[in-house]
Amino acid sequence: MVTNSATINGHYEISGFKNPQEYHRLLRELSLLTHQKQADLVRAKSGISTDDRFIFMELLAFLALTFLFLLCFFIILLIRSAKKIGSLILLGWTKKGILFQAAYPFLIWTLIIGSVGALIFALSLGQKVFTLVLLKYFLLAASASLLVTLVSFYLAASVILVLKNIELIKGSFPKKILYFFSITLYLLLSAGIVAISYTTDLPLKSIAENQQLKTQWDHVSKLAVLNDLATGTDNSSIAGKSSKLDQDLWSTYAAISQKKGVYLIHADYFSPGWLASMQQDGPYHDLPEQPFWKLTFSPNFAQKNGIQLAPKELAAAESGTRLFLIPDTLSARAQNKLTAFLKEDSVLGLSADDVPTVFTKKREFRFVRYHFDKKFFTWVDSAKQESFTRQPVIYIATPENMTYIETGGIRATGLDGYLKFSSLKKAHQTMTSQLLAQHHLQDNKPAFLSVQKYIDGLQKDLRQTIRLFGSLFMVTLVLLILCLLVIATIFQTANQEKLAVKKFLGFSFFQLYRTPLLGIIFIHLLQLAVILVLKSKIGVVLVLISLLLQLILFWFYTNRNNFNEITTLFKRG
Repeated sequence: MVTNSATINGHYEISGFKNPQEYHRLLRELSLLTHQKQADLVRAKSGISTDDRFIFMELLAFLALTFLFLLCFFIILLIRSAKKIGSLILLGWTKKGILFQAAYPFLIWTLIIGSVGALIFALSLGQKVFTLVLLKYFLLAASASLLVTLVSFYLAASVILVLKNIELIKGSFPKKILYFFSITLYLLLSAGIVAISYTTDLPLKSIAENQQLKTQWDHVSKLAVLNDLATGTDNSSIAGKSSKLDQDLWSTYAAISQKKGVYLIHADYFSPGWLASMQQDGPYHDLPEQPFWKLTFSPNFAQKNGIQLAPKELAAAESGTRLFLIPDTLSARAQNKLTAFLKEDSVLGLSADDVPTVFTKKREFRFVRYHFDKKFFTWVDSAKQESFTRQPVIYIATPENMTYIETGGIRATGLDGYLKFSSLKKAHQTMTSQLLAQHHLQDNKPAFLSVQKYIDGLQKDLRQTIRLFGSLFMVTLVLLILCLLVIATIFQTANQEKLAVKKFLGFSFFQLYRTPLLGIIFIHLLQLAVILVLKSKIGVVLVLISLLLQLILFWFYTNRNNFNEITTLFKRG
């Protein structure tokens, strides 16, 4: 972030505080180091940072997984071929010659697959003729594929290379080293299964919460919200060095604020926990006695919700006075504390760099006692919070009585954003290209979505995340099974004669493979115990699937020994 934006601006979530005192101590120290007010450090502001290294990291992860897959495969192949390699040595072959002949068909197939992959990738980018770009993709894909195959094969082949010829003729190999490698990798992958299972629970829970959120927002599902805002030429604004983008958006809203169907809507909840932390060591001198909701409504949306403002009150708000409607159920003491807090909160953090409004210059307030006889929607973007409240404080927001909180909030995207329209059609009709050009926003390309489509989009993103974790689970499970097969191959090869005798004498499958089977079951019991401690529902299912598949494939592999394809490939070598 420092490299991209030349700042440390960002949204940080810090966990692990033992008590509120530690949190406030950190705030004080950050305030001293950065010369920023504590209130500015805890107020949310918008920002964007892009990192193009993600594709590179994905490629590295893919190559690493491919390497592990091939390494396990080649270890199985070479262990099962140890005696045949010994026989070929008796016939005069060298170990290097044997290994080259074994690796040759894999290298050819790797070159073919890498070339086809490069061609398909180049064509997908529109490279329909053989160009330098296509050649670059070909060389990169072929080189990476060959390198991964060669390194994994010859690392696996070190099992053969370190052995003396006489040991190969006898069919022996370094069991302890291979056991250590395969068991360690198996344990790490088993831990990966637990981590993936726990992580998958989070988007699954979010899908359920979003479905509840969709139900809560159903009555306003046709409203349109800001979905995206490009950086354009406003890098300095995104980095927090300028308020130009906020100025442009504020002037745009000021130009359309009187139009029907154009709203400014937001909600803030001052929770018991927040009040307690501010009481402990916050920047406020006055705090309300009770937690409360503060709803921000433009005058037209307040009227739409049945709030009738007196002409002089509306005129005051439009001329720059900060207008608050206070529930008439509060006692005189509670009202005084609340109004004092609202005044302090409104001016806290104001600076000369903010978008200039009448309020930021004059700082005038008006508080009106109001009787609320209906429930108000809280506009929360979390299903965990209450969706309706009866006694809110309502701030009537106009272009001239805003502070940096509201002017910055206009560019906030999603359900929590301030700017909303009565419909998507209204948003498109209002935010015309002429209006955007007039207020220097054509490069920012604001995009809008209906509330329903926005929540559906969140669900789609979460489902894609779940599919990603599902793919990771499958890849990890495949590697886990390959590790298990490596262990099974070592166990079978090292105990070949003993197993043959026991099988002839009628020993059961469990008696033959008691040690590896008990190991598999024990590790899965540990996984289940951890999953239960983490309270991961999907984790229980995934661990049981892993256990079932491993037991089935272990039985099939140890009983069928169906490695004809590998044997054929080796004979061809």
